[in-house]
Amino acid sequence: MGIQRTIDDARLRATFEAAGAPGAQAEAVLEERAEGLSDERSLALVAIDADAVQRTLLASPRPVTIAGASATLQQWDRDLRKHDEVVPSEATVLFAGGGTAVVLAPARAAASLGAKLERAYAERMHARATAAHVAVSPRELVSGPRALTPPVDGLARLGLRPGGGGFGGCMANLAFALRTAKSAARAHFDVTEATSVARCAETGDRPRAPGHDAKGDPWTVSEFARGHREAGRKEKAADEQARSLDDLLKRAKARRLAFICIDGAKIGTLLTGLTSLREYVGLSSTLDDAFSSVLLEDVQRELGIRPREHQVILAGGDDLLLVVPAEGRGERPNALELTRRIARRIEGAFADGPRDGKVGVGAGVLITSGGLPSRIAFDYARALCDSAKRAIDDVDRSGVDFEVVLAGAPLSSSIASLREARERTTDSFPKMGQSAMLRDTQCPYAIGRFEGLLAVAEALHEAKVGQSTLAAYTRALEQGELNTALIDVYYQLARDRTGHVREALGVTSLEPDAPSEWIARQVSEPERVWATGLRDLVEVTKLMRRR
Repeated sequence: MGIQRTIDDARLRATFEAAGAPGAQAEAVLEERAEGLSDERSLALVAIDADAVQRTLLASPRPVTIAGASATLQQWDRDLRKHDEVVPSEATVLFAGGGTAVVLAPARAAASLGAKLERAYAERMHARATAAHVAVSPRELVSGPRALTPPVDGLARLGLRPGGGGFGGCMANLAFALRTAKSAARAHFDVTEATSVARCAETGDRPRAPGHDAKGDPWTVSEFARGHREAGRKEKAADEQARSLDDLLKRAKARRLAFICIDGAKIGTLLTGLTSLREYVGLSSTLDDAFSSVLLEDVQRELGIRPREHQVILAGGDDLLLVVPAEGRGERPNALELTRRIARRIEGAFADGPRDGKVGVGAGVLITSGGLPSRIAFDYARALCDSAKRAIDDVDRSGVDFEVVLAGAPLSSSIASLREARERTTDSFPKMGQSAMLRDTQCPYAIGRFEGLLAVAEALHEAKVGQSTLAAYTRALEQGELNTALIDVYYQLARDRTGHVREALGVTSLEPDAPSEWIARQVSEPERVWATGLRDLVEVTKLMRRR
């Protein structure tokens, strides 16, 4: 589970007393009583954040090393939450998850605590993390900071102002301090040192470990690869996770893998809008539980996904990365259905209280037949996750985007360019004298429309019809035979009595006109784009579970 849902009052009191403030003021802060609180900035909020945490976890292409890095990061978070030896007795951890932590400590010890956390993270993860702090007074923890750190305009758009905003205003100042520290850390990174030494044979971007292996040969891998590989072997032996992605495919009896990236939507705005320290701790705890391995354990029990049929890369904070078989089989759902259920489950974690309806996710799913390096696959999945957030609207608080990249497919610098490369302009309307640009997909989807797409694919699958027909439509579209494809689509729509196919293809209405007249209207749209959902429907149908 995440951190405790209520603050350790005794520890918080000790933090105040160590800072020279009366312990009773800790109680006043928790009760949001500003009167009588000190204006002296004797306390500090300290943040530490792992640098490029997803790239760190995916630095190695070997699943065993990835598993070790992921397990080590989760243990780091757990130790911080338990206030282990790296956290002094005078400090109180408010949140720890996904490589990020926020600690309340005496101001005099803030800089040394930040440096200590950076060193401890580097020793455990063989990677970098950046710490920053802002001094606060007990009164500011309740009423908000006396002054806002630049950029003031950006904070003002969040509704924050000097002397207002409550605890969220203090967190906004801390977030800016952390961004500034990260920029400074990148500027001081010694490029010469990083490029002038022998590189790790596994990660390619880290110096080799000093010394020799058991055979007496010089190490060819980095401390990162060596340490996390050993941790990964223990982890996989303990929970029986797949030993490699090939092993995962074999044991799941699947042909394709799905790389899933899920990220909280509007979380930052929500956190900075909180007014009290207690409210922040409560929301942070709910966030950690919603995105942690606890969620995945529940999903596994409900869906029958065995440990050897998935690999968790990151689960914490407001991020979730995992690899699963793309196709459904038996009781196991396909990757897109699994993504939908996880998204709805995360939404449901915030169903109670004032935050109901305010927290959602962006979910990106990259499906590949294999051979694509994990780092590249998750880069695509992250881009799809960002794209999915653009589909979120006032009705749906979550969005989903997915893409299929098969072996031998040309890779592009972005998902947008990958899709644009497949778009076609066709002039197959000699009597109309018009041309049309054909989009390859309707992605991204708001989660409500995405569920409609899944329902249509499930219906087609259960009826054992539709996939070959839809595939024929897709081939016609790919070959530029838009006229033929649209006529076929017209008759498919005309036969649909439920309206599900029309919804999946984005057709709002179908009037009883001749096919040619209906096609003319599609082609004459102002943007000259006929948005087809055919490819999406075909790809989803291919993933439906097999008995």
